[in-house]
Amino acid sequence: ILSRCQIYDFERMTVPRIIDHLKMVAAKEGISYEEEALNVIAEKADGGMRDALSIFDQVNSFCQGNITYEKVLEDLNVLDADNYFRIIDLSLENKVSDIMVLLDSIIAKGFDAGNLINGLASHVRSVMMARDAQTLPLLETSERQRQRYQEQAKKCPLPFLFKALKIMNECDVNYRQSSNKRLLVELTLIRVAQITQPDDDDAAGAGRSPKRLKSLFKNLMNTQPKTAAQVAGAGKTLARAAQQKAARSTDVPKTEPVAAEAPKAAPAPTAHIAGPLGNVRLNIKGPGNITFNDLRSKPKAPDYLKTFTPDDGKETKEQQSAQAGQPFTEEQLCMEWTLMCNRMPQRLVGLAARLKNITPHITSYPNIEAVIDNEILLQQVNEIRGNIRATMRKTLHNGSIELTLRLAEPSEMKRVYTKRELFDHLRQNNPAIEKLRAALSLELA
Repeated sequence: ILSRCQIYDFERMTVPRIIDHLKMVAAKEGISYEEEALNVIAEKADGGMRDALSIFDQVNSFCQGNITYEKVLEDLNVLDADNYFRIIDLSLENKVSDIMVLLDSIIAKGFDAGNLINGLASHVRSVMMARDAQTLPLLETSERQRQRYQEQAKKCPLPFLFKALKIMNECDVNYRQSSNKRLLVELTLIRVAQITQPDDDDAAGAGRSPKRLKSLFKNLMNTQPKTAAQVAGAGKTLARAAQQKAARSTDVPKTEPVAAEAPKAAPAPTAHIAGPLGNVRLNIKGPGNITFNDLRSKPKAPDYLKTFTPDDGKETKEQQSAQAGQPFTEEQLCMEWTLMCNRMPQRLVGLAARLKNITPHITSYPNIEAVIDNEILLQQVNEIRGNIRATMRKTLHNGSIELTLRLAEPSEMKRVYTKRELFDHLRQNNPAIEKLRAALSLELA
């Protein structure tokens, strides 16, 4: 016990210092060991000497006095670092198929694919630190592992390491939100394996599959919509074809007129519009030969003015008298209001969503009132006010209902909170929810 009780600073212990102390403890207690095994223990301790000694005792009990690298990996359920070295070597050779087989074997052993990406990112960072003598002291590992990192760093171009770190960081960010986590990891490893692959499809690569995958990604990225000039050229071709067809239809042989022939109607007015699609001929047909002046004097009503009830917002006096007198409550009013919003047509989906946030109430029975937040929405609702009133009369079985709309006062304005704000409010008022979130490491999606 006294041999372990050395005084250390409260600062974080480095991996080499932890390894040296574990070597001293193993020598005094007569425990045989492999330096790679002590390196795994030191990395698992994450800078804590007490944690390192506890893990050392656990591993020593499992290994029965002979601490080997394989037994430490088995006891601590740690992925062998050789897998990371092999993935990088295969990526440099663009061997995607071999990487997929290796990934499947790792997952089959029970290791999480997300932890594999994090471990691989740390491995790439260590390889990058081993490239330069100035950053080599930042590499906290055993001497033998440091030599392996330096050997692999000589084979890895610096742009490859930078791009690999960026790709794996993107995978780590998106991993929790992904619905198919294994597919995300596989695509990430494919992207890493294709960093050094030449862009030329005819260049020598790592077989048919990697080149096909990369060419597919390249084609998807380079796919762009047609330009305006191409669309204009196609439009001119269509316009010329339409004019030629119209000329052929008018070029018919003349025949003798029939005495009882009915008078022909005046030809419909024709307008020529010059635009990016060429000269387009419009034949306007309708009752009374409508002209552009008629269209200007009678503008078309917007879509949201179209009715959404079968009776077009109109009721007969008999219907009103027959339905009058049926009582209803605030709850029934709100329920029918929501059902009305759900039944509104697709062209009014935006207005229906805003109406759902409005809660009508009974002012003087059976009259109801709806308070609108802004003037624009009030104007739109006013234009379909008759339809809403007719729908409420029909669904609530009361023909005496009158609907009043008014603009909300500043004191009546209600702020619409986001999901994040509602969740923060719950956490502040209910400490148990925050405790549960922290215990399960939950985040609001």
